[in-house]
This record gives sequence, structure tokens and C-alpha cells, in this order.
Amino acid sequence: MIAKFIKGLTAVCASAVMLTGCGSDGGSLGMASEQSLAKIKELVLANVDTTTNKIYRLMWHEDTGERKLENVLTSIDVYYTDSQNDDYTLTIDFDGKDFVAGEPRKSNRKINSYELSTPLDLDAISYDFIHRMADSADSLVVAQPDGEFYELKSVEMFSFGVDPVDLDYVDGWHRRDEASRKEYERLNVSFQLNYIRKDEATQYNGRYTTTNYYTVPFRLDEAGEVYIAD
Repeated sequence: MIAKFIKGLTAVCASAVMLTGCGSDGGSLGMASEQSLAKIKELVLANVDTTTNKIYRLMWHEDTGERKLENVLTSIDVYYTDSQNDDYTLTIDFDGKDFVAGEPRKSNRKINSYELSTPLDLDAISYDFIHRMADSADSLVVAQPDGEFYELKSVEMFSFGVDPVDLDYVDGWHRRDEASRKEYERLNVSFQLNYIRKDEATQYNGRYTTTNYYTVPFRLDEAGEVYIAD
């Protein structure tokens, strides 16, 4: 199982270790809470006009600094194409008090067809859906030969998307069969969970602690079943 893990190190202030995750400190949101999902959708719709743009991917990430492994929602990325076939990426970051949207970054070239692409349905991303996936994923880890040594600590990231149709495919799109077209309507989901090993001790160095963690990647197959990705 260890070959399927990406090993990392996180160094955090000792005072931060005492803070609880999942937004229970009142100043942050968890990665997979009902409240955080509602906030993500609110921020996306407030910053991207879906009447003139088609969102094709939405991702959100936990903190990468002192609050690593505390399951704190910190960054949201939105990818979309406008009616002129221009491609944009918008990042919304948590500054410690609120979420702040940056300026959309425009791609240097037109790559996606607005007309033919299917937009991501935000309503398809539900709290129950996310938790069913996370529960299934954790069960897969526990079922591994050494699964009892691993403890789930946080969600690294979630990614939901529908592949946009490449502009190069437009001319021949009408010749594609229905199965091929359906591939560009299917919801693609990937996510990563962070684990620590129960038999690995945290190291202390003054006001800092260092903890090994292991990031496990997951995907959904065409049947909607969770599997550990390579």
C-alpha cells in the first residue's frame, strides 16, 4: 500500500496544533462541511457570470502552511470559457478573515469551444455526494493490508469537472458518435485525502512540530465507484 502514498512533511507552530479543524474555531471552514460547500458555490456564482461563461472545472484545497492537516478550506480555483472562446482561471483565497477573489487569468490562446462544451452542474456537487465518496475512500484505505496503521487527518483537495470540447474538434464534431460526445458530458471527480501513520511519532523542535503525512489520490470510475488512483 505504501507505494500508493505520496509522502510529505508539514511543519506547524505548536500553538496551531491545539486548534481544531473543520472550521470549529469560528474563523474558517472545513474542506467537506455542508457550510463550506454552500460558501464555495456562493463565491463561484458571485464571481463568475454563468449566463455568459461556462464553468468546466472547480477545485478547492486545504491550507498548505501552518494549518496543514487541520482540514481548513483555503483556496478555490474555477476554470471557465466565455462566449468568445477565451479561457480563464479564477482563484479565490482565504486571507485569514474572508475569501478574496483575484483577477481572472486569461489564457494566451483560445483552446475550448464555448458552444459545444457542457458546463459543470454545481447542483451535482452535494454534501451527501462528497461524504459518500470520502467514506468509500477511507474504507478502501482501511481495507489495505497495513490500513490499520493509518489515520485520516484531512482532505487535501477536491476536483469536479466536465471536459470541455477542444476547438480543434469543432469541424468534425458532427461526425462523432454518441458515445464519444457523451464523454464530454460526464462528470469527472478526483480528490486526495491526507493520512498520518499511528506508529510514527511527531517530532518537536522548539515551537515547531514536524509530522509525516501521506496523501492518497482517489478517482471515480464511469460507474461512480471510488478507487485509489495510481
